[in-house]
Amino acid sequence: MQNLVCALTLVLLLVAAVPIGGLRRPLRAMAAAVEATRQMLAQNSGRLNLAMDGAGEAWSDWDVSRNWTYYSERWAQMQARL
Repeated sequence: MQNLVCALTLVLLLVAAVPIGGLRRPLRAMAAAVEATRQMLAQNSGRLNLAMDGAGEAWSDWDVSRNWTYYSERWAQMQARL
């Protein structure tokens, strides 16, 4: 997330310094930075899921903005035993 903020800040600085007709290059740079950050987050998310599942721990993830909760399979198994 910090990389995305840095990339967007850099692009905003570039855009502010470039005439309106010269925005193509900064916009391409911003698109490349966003795509790189998306790939990094997807990779890190995959590693985290693998580590959590491999540890055999029960966990949940609450997305406050959507009011959506994900429960791991182990969490569901533990709740079924109660």
